[in-house]
Amino acid sequence: MYKLFSLFLVLLFTSLTLNAQNSKEEYEKAVDYCACKIAYAYTEDFASKNPRLDEKKSFDEVISIQLNDCDKKNVSSSELEKLLKENKFNGFSKTLIPDVKKAKNSYSDNFNKEEAINSILNSFELSFDKIEIKSELSNGLNNKLQSFEKQEDIVEEIKSETTTNPNLLNEINHSDRVINEGSVETSENSFFPNWLLFAIILLASILLFLNNHLKIKKLKESAKRHRDEIEVLKNEKSIFNQSNNKSQNNSRFERDIYQKIEDVNDAIRKLQSKNTSKNLHPITSQKNQVKNIPQTNQKEIQKFVYAKTPISDKVFNALDVTENKDGKFYKFLIKDNNVAEFQFFNTENSAIRAVNAPDSFLYPACEETEPLNQNAKKIITNKPGVAIKQGEKWIVKEKAQITYE
Repeated sequence: MYKLFSLFLVLLFTSLTLNAQNSKEEYEKAVDYCACKIAYAYTEDFASKNPRLDEKKSFDEVISIQLNDCDKKNVSSSELEKLLKENKFNGFSKTLIPDVKKAKNSYSDNFNKEEAINSILNSFELSFDKIEIKSELSNGLNNKLQSFEKQEDIVEEIKSETTTNPNLLNEINHSDRVINEGSVETSENSFFPNWLLFAIILLASILLFLNNHLKIKKLKESAKRHRDEIEVLKNEKSIFNQSNNKSQNNSRFERDIYQKIEDVNDAIRKLQSKNTSKNLHPITSQKNQVKNIPQTNQKEIQKFVYAKTPISDKVFNALDVTENKDGKFYKFLIKDNNVAEFQFFNTENSAIRAVNAPDSFLYPACEETEPLNQNAKKIITNKPGVAIKQGEKWIVKEKAQITYE
């Protein structure tokens, strides 16, 4: 788009400067014409006055042929300088060529025809010392400088004649109308570049606007697409979080179900034990004898108790730690009233249930020394764990280390 706009500007600049370039080119050709005429006149005069010198021969054989028709031929200043230097007129070349350069450098865009002619002729003053062709050059330049307009000289001349010849009044009026029409035409022609400039600027502005509009539209679409992608990622993250929460909830629900089943089984076992205890009447005489034994002679006896699954990470419910083995998953060796070692208690189905739900049965109180094996039939305790009783809880201080078999 910017290349297209630059092309428009170049075309516009070219159209605006075309007339000025044509005028300057015509001016420089007029200068070369004067230089050609002056060189021909000077060399011819010198050759006629010095018929025995080499310059005469050079003029007759070369220069007269090259410069005899300056009106039709366009001999450039560089060609003219080379011609004079190679044909015995190097001294005259050193005088003429600087005048040529001076004349070309004196060009101005504001010159009318008369000013252009005077500027050229004044630049060749040094070259007119030995020849008299100034009037001839003035007429020739008048024909050469066609693109230069005359100023008000013609109008002034006509008006001065009207003061002595009243019969020319109608002609003056007619001339005024012609001049006015010419000025209108000139103004129209001069308006054309301005109109062209306006049209090109308008077109370039529209194209730039459309280009910017399309770019902004693409940016908005890209931004909307990125926002949509961000929303999709947020939704996916939310769904993932919800899925994780559901998974955690399911794990808790499963653990609670197992715990309730164990509670029901424990209640059934208690009812069964109560029914059997009604028919038994234990003899207490031995207990009375034990009471009579002094306390200082009794030794501390270690005992085993059994526990259900942990109620949370590193926590057993003290009420679930009893001597009853049914439905228990851990075996406690109480060494002190408040300190015990524990290990996994393998029964017929305890290992199978534990490996199917390790988050509930194993991980809160055990550490694996090998990856989980869900096909295991037995869980081996390599190193017992350590638990301390605090109130109604057994707190795990060291987890048991287990493997699968």
